[in-house]
Amino acid sequence: MKKTVLLVLCIALPNLLLACGCDMLIAYQGILPSDYNGNIGLNLRQRYFKGAASTHNHSDGSAHEHGQMKQLLTNYELNYRFFITRKIMLSGNLPVADYQLSSSKAAATSRNTGIGDPFVVAKYEIISPSKKEEVKNKHRLLIGTGVKLPLGTYYKDMLNNLPADENLLQLQLGTGSFDWIANVNYQLKHKNAGLQTDVSFKKNFTNKAGFEKGNQLNAQANYFYQKRGQKSVFMPFIGALYENAISDNINNNVLINTGGSNLYGNFGAEFFMKKISIYFNYQQLLSQALNGFQMKNNLRFTLGINYNLNYKNTNN
Repeated sequence: MKKTVLLVLCIALPNLLLACGCDMLIAYQGILPSDYNGNIGLNLRQRYFKGAASTHNHSDGSAHEHGQMKQLLTNYELNYRFFITRKIMLSGNLPVADYQLSSSKAAATSRNTGIGDPFVVAKYEIISPSKKEEVKNKHRLLIGTGVKLPLGTYYKDMLNNLPADENLLQLQLGTGSFDWIANVNYQLKHKNAGLQTDVSFKKNFTNKAGFEKGNQLNAQANYFYQKRGQKSVFMPFIGALYENAISDNINNNVLINTGGSNLYGNFGAEFFMKKISIYFNYQQLLSQALNGFQMKNNLRFTLGINYNLNYKNTNN
């Protein structure tokens, strides 16, 4: 089901184009504990962008003045992780999106809601953590590949091989293309402390409207500590996340207000109690280098709850 008022701004102010924020996250599902329990859960992921009054250029060569702009991107996500064998893990998500954009110079808020593009990734464990008690440092290395599926609706209103409103493109629920994902995840653990690194790359392809989202790269590292109780585990973590994306294009015309890089400070915690775990993650923008004019990401966080399958009370 889809509820949309994407054309409100175009009808009310036909000469106004809004510059949106850019979300470059590919796919990340938190710290991987060194066990072999699958899970299924729900996440709330929210990003809030804000931009001051400005005059900037658009891909069609026009220039526009804007008032105060705000963009709120919310995803409600069904996440899962299953072990097909001890060495092969399957993970993914199914998002429902609620994207909003407003401006002090626009008559109404533009909003788009519905199912977004899901992804599924298969990972193979190349290096497994040692089960020997005398081994102090335990290593785990997984490599994965997967696909992002074109399930969400995408923007189709083109004019002279360019979007009629290039910034409403950022409110589309999906990209309309099958995209390839590659992932590497490495974890080093010493007793109850550890370091996890995660690198993902997404190769995006062209949809039927000629739109191609820029290829994306995510890299992050997090230090974590597991404080164990009798029947629970509390795991805080802190780290950094780097995101990079090249500019989007439509029919080989570059959209100049897309792409760039962000660096975030990352901290949060996960609490495990038998088969249930609760998760929180906050990301603070530290620096950015974005192409053209794009709004600053003022707030970004994730809340989640998981039900752990095949639960075993393990000290791994």
